[in-house]
Amino acid sequence: KKFKCTAKVKGRRGEHECGAALWCADNEGPRRYPLAEYIKRRYRKAFDLLVIDEVHEYKAKGSAQGYAAASLAGASKRILALTGTVFGGYSTSLFHLLYRFSQTIKNDFKHNDDMRFASRYGILERVTQTPKDDFKEEGTTSKRRAFQTRVIEKPGVSPAIITELLDKTVFLRLSDVSEALPPYQDLIEVCKMEPEQKEVYETFSRKLKDALNDELRKGGKRLLGAYLQSLLSYPDTPWKKESIYKVDEDRRILVAEARALSEDEIYPKEKRLIEICRENKAMERKLAVYVAHTERRDITGRLKTLLEREGLRVVVLKSDTVAPEKREDWIKDRVKEGIDVLICHPKIVATGLDLLDFPTLVFYQTEWSVYVLRQASRRSWRIGQKKPVRVHYFIYEETIQERALTLVAKKTKASLAVEGEFVEGGWSAFAHEE
Repeated sequence: KKFKCTAKVKGRRGEHECGAALWCADNEGPRRYPLAEYIKRRYRKAFDLLVIDEVHEYKAKGSAQGYAAASLAGASKRILALTGTVFGGYSTSLFHLLYRFSQTIKNDFKHNDDMRFASRYGILERVTQTPKDDFKEEGTTSKRRAFQTRVIEKPGVSPAIITELLDKTVFLRLSDVSEALPPYQDLIEVCKMEPEQKEVYETFSRKLKDALNDELRKGGKRLLGAYLQSLLSYPDTPWKKESIYKVDEDRRILVAEARALSEDEIYPKEKRLIEICRENKAMERKLAVYVAHTERRDITGRLKTLLEREGLRVVVLKSDTVAPEKREDWIKDRVKEGIDVLICHPKIVATGLDLLDFPTLVFYQTEWSVYVLRQASRRSWRIGQKKPVRVHYFIYEETIQERALTLVAKKTKASLAVEGEFVEGGWSAFAHEE
């Protein structure tokens, strides 16, 4: 802030106000500085051991959490990193973790060498497009064809990564420390859409795909997000009209639309969920139902209504229902009240919670993150569980949901393989489908 000096000064022309500039720091309090960075600079290697729990949450390339963890690692002689899901299915999901905590990787790579790391330890696919008439002039009497090549990382990992992990990792499973764990089973439920539901979806999908391909040919990617989200969600919410627009020269142009079907109809996924809930109620087993859409395309209210019509006691847990540190107590209170079904997003129970009272879990919609999926699917299969644990995964047949689950299955299979767990059936069988 700038101030003027008001002191009286005597000069040749008599007494006058000084008016000179005065300065002071523009601070309302103590200066803030990242604590982790301060520790790294002032206490380098001062600590014998850094313990980091849920280390997979520090994997992002540019996250503040990741930078803080790297700074603390720089102040520590040794690092103990703990997680239930170290690998997310793509080799690059390991890169920044290893770069921050492994000197070997730091010696071989730079911080932005994601794809070079993937070329050595992952699986890359090179796609080359050869447009039919796209020629460029080459000299006065010849032409050359223009090729476009893009590199895509695929789920999976090279066995070579094991050499980077063997000397610094210990994989310990619950079955290694507890002999009394009940059986665990993954069950993939493929539902067929109703004829009218399928017809509307296929028409909508075809029009949207044509519009997307047209945009991609022009070099635009604006419709990618809408394509993915609308085709994933419409089969689960066919009673809502889905309209997709694009902006062209400040005009909104409708490119595809799926009409709304009857809201009174109970659709195949809903029927199957009701059936599973009835069966579990008869066996005195509680269920947790995971849904991905809890905001703009929220379906929790409809599922709650449908299940309550069947005489089931249902509660919905959202991120703002109760503070994270109080969620476990909140769920225990609802269990004491006699609920049958808990509906929530898998992310809000993925870490730090035990759901021993809910031996049946249902992923009503696909969860893309292997970290969230694996963590949430094991909330019931914990030490202390007495009942067999069953985890159901719902998808609609011949939809983008089926392709999404195939991709997630491949990532999950790769994630488990890195930890030395090779599963048969369930995920493994589905991961081979195309």
